[in-house]
Amino acid sequence: MIGAVATIIPTVSLTDTGGLRADLTGIDAQAVSTSVEVSATDWPTTSTQPAGTEATESMTAPAPPTTTTSAPTNPVTSTTALSPGVTTDELTIEQRGQLGLATIDYDWRSNLPGWTITFSSGRDGMLGLTYVESKTIEIFVRNGQSNTLLAHVIAHEMGHAVDVTLNNSDDRRRWQEAREIESASWWPGDGTTDFSTGAGDFAESFAAWQVGPSNFRSKLDGAPDAKQLGLMAELSAG
Repeated sequence: MIGAVATIIPTVSLTDTGGLRADLTGIDAQAVSTSVEVSATDWPTTSTQPAGTEATESMTAPAPPTTTTSAPTNPVTSTTALSPGVTTDELTIEQRGQLGLATIDYDWRSNLPGWTITFSSGRDGMLGLTYVESKTIEIFVRNGQSNTLLAHVIAHEMGHAVDVTLNNSDDRRRWQEAREIESASWWPGDGTTDFSTGAGDFAESFAAWQVGPSNFRSKLDGAPDAKQLGLMAELSAG
């Protein structure tokens, strides 16, 4: 359970060039925050993803950011549609984020009590962060980024929040067995990136469950099948 952790949180980061810096001494997996790091050529800003690109993704434990609990200004809700001729780039960052969030059906407010989702300007090499201690997801919204990809990134980070909030070791073992990825570590380390771990596979599968598999990037297995999605729904229930 989060909040019962008494350990030093390590920092595990992967640079765009592939260099890994990690100190896993005293790691408590439930205390690790997560991030999505990508190079300029990964997950492009258009809806068409070129073949052969490799994402650089890592788990990291950054200092909790300053967050706000105030209501967003003029958010785009699930009942708000774009006016004819208006592109997403004409919306504010908050509106674009809310538009992406509106495509996700998961009731995260009820199932992830205390969590908040914030939207910030695009950041080089970074698409999203999940801060476990402060229960905050931060999404970096890029110019030209498709709503499909934006929604996928939001759902991926939400999947990490679901994992650290609702799952225990038995739940994670069940997911690994269902996906036949028992040999993969759940948390990254020793050069292993998020897409090659159980945690990353769970987050990507959560995103596929919520917004579809078009941007699925787990390196452990293909997009989840119907039976695996049924288990995902069970493990994600509040």
